Amino acid sequence: MKPKFILFQFVIRNNDLEVLDKEKFIFLKEIFNDFLSERKESAELTIKDNNPTIITKESYEFVSFDKKWVYGFQDKNIYITYNHQYPDDDFSLDNYKSSIMQKLEEITSKIFSKSYSRFGFVSESILSSENELKNFEIDYNNLLQKTITTIRENTRNALQEPIIIINKQTYSPNLKLDSVHLSDSSIPLNDVIVMRNELNTLAEKLNSRFDNDSVQIFLDKVNDHLLECTK
Repeated sequence: MKPKFILFQFVIRNNDLEVLDKEKFIFLKEIFNDFLSERKESAELTIKDNNPTIITKESYEFVSFDKKWVYGFQDKNIYITYNHQYPDDDFSLDNYKSSIMQKLEEITSKIFSKSYSRFGFVSESILSSENELKNFEIDYNNLLQKTITTIRENTRNALQEPIIIINKQTYSPNLKLDSVHLSDSSIPLNDVIVMRNELNTLAEKLNSRFDNDSVQIFLDKVNDHLLECTK
């Protein structure tokens, strides 16, 4: 049985985002003209040569009217989230990739470079078939929670650097799904496993070495991994 996805989230590190200003916000509002927009300011205290300085940083967030899409820009990062309307939303990773590549091309056409230093991806999904529950070897006697986590490194990919893959599967008899599509309640999840997959490029490498083609390569690798998890 195919998993029912809860969300996809892709995070891209772009050094051009260190400085965000009103001009960039206006440009992004034109791209996301059918989204709700919010511009935020935060203060950060830094100390250099014993001299404290307060730096004001801006961040932007654009949310679709149905709350499924969120594009955020903050502190050198672009995060792109798709919240599935569980359990009937079958929006696939291929659909997700096509949508964000179109937006990235627009975003990087003027104000941000197509040069990135890190990628990260998270997916969450629900497994509920009898075989999946049986293979998880659940002891129902007084069980509060069971989690199995695996961490491995993939070195065979077209990015030519390792990708760290974390897979976490959690069962709890009292799981509830807090959905952005619900105004004041949660969805109880009975006899299911929540699977969380995280894929990241190397955090210690700070140089800008990826472009928009690399985004496609990375997301293709994500798709291969998700397919492998659900065989």
